Amino acid sequence: MLRRSSHIAIRVRPEQLEAAVAHYKAALGVVEKSRTDGEVELTGDNFTLWVGSDALGSGAIHEFLCNDSTEARGRIESAGGVVIGESPHGFYVRDPYGLNYHVFVEEDVEA
Repeated sequence: MLRRSSHIAIRVRPEQLEAAVAHYKAALGVVEKSRTDGEVELTGDNFTLWVGSDALGSGAIHEFLCNDSTEARGRIESAGGVVIGESPHGFYVRDPYGLNYHVFVEEDVEA
């Protein structure tokens, strides 16, 4: 079962990065928490926006959480989703209806 994350990544063209950051600060009241080359972390009361530049274009990428990468990947692919990339913590999906999302794989840690 996937669970909704409180993180959303927003990809913009490099020349739009500062305008996008200013927009989300003004519109949503978020504050800048961190900044790296090409990406800004903005936080609100119960969510985080990662605004980053991407020469390929723009769009929002939602995030879902899972504990079992193999099960989640199989479920998504059998339902028609396509894995379009990997990340250090999971994988990116495009579904047949236009939703792009990241599946963050939480590690099961035995105490």
